[in-house]
Amino acid sequence: MDNQLDDENGLCKQCRHPFNPHLIIAFDSDDLSKGGFIKCQVENCDCYTTLNFDLARKQKDY
Repeated sequence: MDNQLDDENGLCKQCRHPFNPHLIIAFDSDDLSKGGFIKCQVENCDCYTTLNFDLARKQKDY
């Protein structure tokens, strides 16, 4: 599954505007497990994607 929100040219796959500078906003900055959303900053663009933050730590076996 392709989890990339932008394409190889740096364009948002949803609205086709440059992905940088889309806004990434957490619903609760003190509890990132609540998720957040990404929104395009281009005027009159309604691009909006919810997201979940992967807070699981990857543990390395030694």
